[in-house]
Amino acid sequence: MFDREIFDCIVTCKGTSSMFAAIMADRLNSSVLIGTEGIAKGTKVIVIMDELRSGECAKKLITGIEAKGGEVIRIGFISEIVSEGARKSKILRGYPFEALVTI
Repeated sequence: MFDREIFDCIVTCKGTSSMFAAIMADRLNSSVLIGTEGIAKGTKVIVIMDELRSGECAKKLITGIEAKGGEVIRIGFISEIVSEGARKSKILRGYPFEALVTI
């Protein structure tokens, strides 16, 4: 999913996504941050979240990352709930993202 990306760390929220992010960080020889604490200006991050619904939660995390000067390279979701409409609303426009499972 992210083996060709150049980034400094993986950022996630509390919950099941933190476990998935930790496994990915280990596999990609990277670090993981839970929340935006520790992000410095110019930090390139990959965001990992458990599910994509409306996109509001992801957008909130992205806004926090960018407020600290970080740059979101890509977003990965474990699942996407298509009926919630995040893709149609284009709330994540400008941020490449993908989901492992689409429901």
